[in-house]
Amino acid sequence: MIRVLTGDEPENTTITINGKLSGESIEPVEVCCIEVLSKGTPVRLYLRDVSAIDECGRTMLRRVAAAGINLSVKGIL
Repeated sequence: MIRVLTGDEPENTTITINGKLSGESIEPVEVCCIEVLSKGTPVRLYLRDVSAIDECGRTMLRRVAAAGINLSVKGIL
């Protein structure tokens, strides 16, 4: 299970992820990142209390980072 929260701030948009970044949860996160990035504002993907990331999740994180999304983490096991 994953929770995706989006918060607009004056200087950027933060997408906060809680849960497991694996399997079927990867696509909604990537789609959200692409949609927010298309608005033209800087995007920060905040992995908060993510309990697991599989190889597909790591690959997705590399793709969004290459697209210009800033990654930050807290509480990754």
